[in-house]
Amino acid sequence: GIHSSPTRRSSDLVDVRPPMDVIAESGLDRIDYFSLDVEGAELDILAALDLSRLRVELFGIEDNSGRFDALRAHLAPRGYQMLGSLGTDGFFIRHDTLAGLAARHGPAHIAAMLAALRPPAV
Repeated sequence: GIHSSPTRRSSDLVDVRPPMDVIAESGLDRIDYFSLDVEGAELDILAALDLSRLRVELFGIEDNSGRFDALRAHLAPRGYQMLGSLGTDGFFIRHDTLAGLAARHGPAHIAAMLAALRPPAV
């Protein structure tokens, strides 16, 4: 598709493709860290990801509201939990990835990692 930015005085047309098409073309089936900051369209991008075909260990996702409720609601049923946040970026990790880290590095490592993040707002 074609996208034109309504916030600019002049328009730039760019091709827009589904994220899974780009990921499939790259041959990836696993991503260690996926940073998502698309100025309010984060849930749309997440909804377009087929997490049954793509394993993402850790997401860093911007939520300008700072509440992260919608992101938690979307990712929790897909096996992710929120670790915490730094500013407007929330960090979501797969349950099995966190369990693997705890088994390999011990609870002190996990506690130090979590201490660096602000607890998520409830």
